[in-house]
Amino acid sequence: LYNIGRFALGTADGAGYAWAYGAYYEGIARCNQVLDNVPAINMDAGLKNRILGQAHFLRGLYFFHLVNFFGKVELPTHYVKTSADYFVKQSTEAEGWKQVEDDFTAAIPLLPVSYTATGGPDQGQIGRATKGAAMGYLGKTLLFNKDFAGAAAQFKAVIDLGVYDLVANYKDNFTESNENNIESIFEVQFSRDAGGTDLGWGGAPT
Repeated sequence: LYNIGRFALGTADGAGYAWAYGAYYEGIARCNQVLDNVPAINMDAGLKNRILGQAHFLRGLYFFHLVNFFGKVELPTHYVKTSADYFVKQSTEAEGWKQVEDDFTAAIPLLPVSYTATGGPDQGQIGRATKGAAMGYLGKTLLFNKDFAGAAAQFKAVIDLGVYDLVANYKDNFTESNENNIESIFEVQFSRDAGGTDLGWGGAPT
């Protein structure tokens, strides 16, 4: 972890990056399972859209990090059902970014601006992917690919949602007491009570 922080550990070193590579593909597999199977389920249409939107968002997020970190990666977009599905050809970097863009674009119309009034089992749940989060990451994707006009349009659309603002004190973005504040567009919720592992210093499980 020390060498990663100093940018002194190459991406080929599994000690620093293999966990992320594997975790992202595990997440992608789960998203693919949702996207392949949920459309056929008879359920509340609003909840179904939110579930599919979240799956598109998370898959886009995992692919975003994979392409950004490693460049040419595999892009599985269906859940593995047969042995033939295990082998996915390596994509070009451009194909990777296109998949990222497609997933965030698909997520935007399916996601709510917030979960305050969704009316389902996810009502009021903080930390779920929102329309603003998908728009923001789409903007970031376009920015990383030098589509500055497209990125600016997405970022302006996020502002125009009218639900985000700048906090009065910038350092409040980095304090535990001010988590999920009005400046936060997408914030991962961590909990030691949710079954995670405390890695401790140096990456060793405690």
